Amino acid sequence: MCFLVMACKHFKRSNNIVYKEVDTVQVKAFTNPLLQYRATSTKLWQNIHNKVALSFNYNQKSANGIAQVYYSPYAYPQDSIVLDAKSMRIDKISIINQASSNPKYFYKDNVLTIYLPKTYRTKDTLGIQIEYEALPYAQDSKGSAAIKDDRGLYFINADSSIALKPVQIWTQGETEATSHWLPCVDKPNNKAPLELQLSFP
Repeated sequence: MCFLVMACKHFKRSNNIVYKEVDTVQVKAFTNPLLQYRATSTKLWQNIHNKVALSFNYNQKSANGIAQVYYSPYAYPQDSIVLDAKSMRIDKISIINQASSNPKYFYKDNVLTIYLPKTYRTKDTLGIQIEYEALPYAQDSKGSAAIKDDRGLYFINADSSIALKPVQIWTQGETEATSHWLPCVDKPNNKAPLELQLSFP
């Protein structure tokens, strides 16, 4: 942020030194968007490991997924976890290594909140299995000046309608687009290893 200081009143000159008397000061702030402070997101959980198996529906431009995500509370005990899950249909959620544990959850506005059967502490590891369908083309894509589409998961020539152009599926995860195909805490300050299994013709 830059400041421009303006004053009113007279000034006098003596021996090449300028003395100014000031009775009012006006301060105007100029905001430079490149210099704005951008805090990192609040970190409630630390992602330990992700494992996901995907198979693709070319005609619908969607993917069926089974994800196993592992988290530990970052600093304080937690009894729920909030995951980013953009444009998805959630089919089933279970806690790994807990018999018949189907936790309650709420999915709205691309956010999946899972209410846990117990409180987890920093020494604990939570494993969640999520069965879902990723639907990256179900919503309008916003994008930016650099990346025109914000779908995270892209299908190119999925119906083979363009001769000699290969069918492609690719992802773009930066900065918060991985959650179009993997339910996760999709923030740049929460990284973890990923095991990926893909099924395709």
